[in-house]
Amino acid sequence: MTIRFHGVRAFRHRNYRLFFGGQLISLVGTWMQQVAQAWLVLQLTHDPLWLGIVAVAQFAPVIVFGLFGGVIADQLPKRKTLLVTQIVAMVLAFILFGLTASGVVQVWHVMIPRSAPRIITCQTSTTPVAVSPNRMNARIIATVWVAISVWRFGSW
Repeated sequence: MTIRFHGVRAFRHRNYRLFFGGQLISLVGTWMQQVAQAWLVLQLTHDPLWLGIVAVAQFAPVIVFGLFGGVIADQLPKRKTLLVTQIVAMVLAFILFGLTASGVVQVWHVMIPRSAPRIITCQTSTTPVAVSPNRMNARIIATVWVAISVWRFGSW
């Protein structure tokens, strides 16, 4: 009895390879940015309480706006929404980099770029789900759902 793993079949499709590669790069960058911002807050304040305050600033927008993310994502053009939200997140990261490199960064400078992308995340976490049935073969939709579940919840 041989057990075959068919999970790599999805990589036969160009659209899934592009999606997977883009998600891989984006998520690694997001995780690095979160660790660096937490480290920066700790270096600025030397107080773990501020780490908690910044975490609240990070997740409060998701709690408030997450309910409406799917409704808004359905009303907007999917591709443009993904591009705009990712560009805004990139610009915010570069602004924080500039403030940090110039030595004028303060804790509230970290809190705003940390919470604003979460408002964007309310859009981008639902838009790939809305895009996938339109752009991808039905065989790989389940694979995309697994990837999104791992990204959203940390494990399958």
